[in-house]
Amino acid sequence: MAGAALVGALLLGACSAGHDVSSPPVPALPSEPAPQAAEPEAALSPTPEPSALEPPAPWPPAATPPSSPALVIPAPEPAPPAIASYRWVERSDGPSLFVEPTAWTRAGGPGEWDVAWEELVSLVPEADSQSMYEQFICHAIGAPHKETWNLEPWREAIGLIPLMLAACNL
Repeated sequence: MAGAALVGALLLGACSAGHDVSSPPVPALPSEPAPQAAEPEAALSPTPEPSALEPPAPWPPAATPPSSPALVIPAPEPAPPAIASYRWVERSDGPSLFVEPTAWTRAGGPGEWDVAWEELVSLVPEADSQSMYEQFICHAIGAPHKETWNLEPWREAIGLIPLMLAACNL
């Protein structure tokens, strides 16, 4: 209720001051925009005209680079030997390729195993089959410290997971 009394008093005071309460006064708008400060003109030095006989100077001006040693990127080192030895052995169930990997292959991962497989295939081309590859990778993952990795060409390719579940001998 006190707010209503305050509004009433303000209106009453405005009326007694001779102001029309119904329409507040509207300030007059200037007819022209206010003048803005002029920007100072930059002091420009005249650019000389290039001579028709002289070639234009390069921009930016050429600078002599500081002398620095040539960047030399060393060639990648070749992989160490991956296969220490291999030999074919005739067993009661068929031929077997006994592969002795190097410590580098045994301690490696998929990249080293691929290099080792390529090396083995270059040494023993008849080893290049899906079955023998699966056996090779199975030994690299599941039996890296076994003295030799025995790969049999007569085994079927069954996939790496089933072969690992069978301890690389299925």
